[in-house]
Amino acid sequence: MDGSTENVEVNEVACAIGASEGNRQPSPAGVRMAGEKFMLTYKDDEQNVAQLTKRGGGACVGKTATAVVIGVWMKDQADSNGKTQNMEDTFKLV
Repeated sequence: MDGSTENVEVNEVACAIGASEGNRQPSPAGVRMAGEKFMLTYKDDEQNVAQLTKRGGGACVGKTATAVVIGVWMKDQADSNGKTQNMEDTFKLV
């Protein structure tokens, strides 16, 4: 690599669907949602849910026959119960 950059168009809906299917590279820019880069770390084939991480948090993406459900968590934010947000709780909700 020469350190150069290239602008590419990213379809974030396609990224979410691809991640939910276990695709680590659904676009030339990887997994991008809400303008941020995520890394696929785990795919549960039985529940059809993927876990993604990013700096300071992550997301869970689940796909049904008619919808894609995305739950995002931030490690420096509290949930409605006052507890720190985390991947495990988000995974259960998605």
